[in-house]
Amino acid sequence: MGHTMKDVGLLPVAERAFQPAESPATIYDFAESLFREKDYETAAVQYRLLLHLAPDFKLSARCRIKIALCYILLGRFDEAQARLGRMLSDETLSRMWDELSLWQAVCFLSEKDYVGALERLTVLSRDAQAGEVRAYAFYLLGWTFLSLGDWAQAARVFTMLSHTSSEAPALAGVEMESLAKAAESGIRLRQKSPLIAGVLSVCLPGAGHFYCGKFRNGGVAMVLNAAFVAASVESFHKDVYAAGAVASSVALVFYSGTIYGAINAAHKFNRARREQLVSKLRRKFGDERFLLIDRLYR
Repeated sequence: MGHTMKDVGLLPVAERAFQPAESPATIYDFAESLFREKDYETAAVQYRLLLHLAPDFKLSARCRIKIALCYILLGRFDEAQARLGRMLSDETLSRMWDELSLWQAVCFLSEKDYVGALERLTVLSRDAQAGEVRAYAFYLLGWTFLSLGDWAQAARVFTMLSHTSSEAPALAGVEMESLAKAAESGIRLRQKSPLIAGVLSVCLPGAGHFYCGKFRNGGVAMVLNAAFVAASVESFHKDVYAAGAVASSVALVFYSGTIYGAINAAHKFNRARREQLVSKLRRKFGDERFLLIDRLYR
């Protein structure tokens, strides 16, 4: 016929299969629009597709970060941490260490790994090369102190930021002075003393639970302890020493468990009160874990 397949616009199937329908820039723009529309699942797929088709794309590093951020926003923190960890160990991305560490700290905060967040943010707030990143690290550090119940330290951090946050555009709308005052309110937060809860349970099993507002648990603890003590006394009174020894051992176990349970109930009460206050502050001032992502990457 005098025409080749190429002449008529036909390519072999194997060759056509690896011809991207869109340019890398087009795929990137599409992924970015999905991210702005909060379709993080699809956006992550598009970023990954772009990295597969064009690994040398000029914005490939940004795409890798955006994939991790998509996973953070989807609540898939293990996957985000894995990707951030690989990027932090990639020497070609050493210039982005501060930014990657910041998002890793966000993962720690989201997973309630406050020790990990504290360590990472302390280093960043001291050593980050850009003043903007240091400000963001201090901001997250303040929220970490809030989550740990260190209200005074959190207030100091937010007070300091109220004078220096001008170099961090993403924090422009945050009322730092109001946030600092709100943090100080945590000092007056009603809490339960684990020591008092334990002492009350030593004196009267179940009393420590009552002190913490766990009335059902306290009633059960009181009845069970009384029952096993009564059983052991009755057994010894009837000279059934083996049964008395068993009942006494079980009573001792329940007694010790009641004391531990009361102390634990006090800690749980305090943690719940602390988390309620932090949640209230997040509703008022914005969720620190996602506010930075939203304002820096939309």
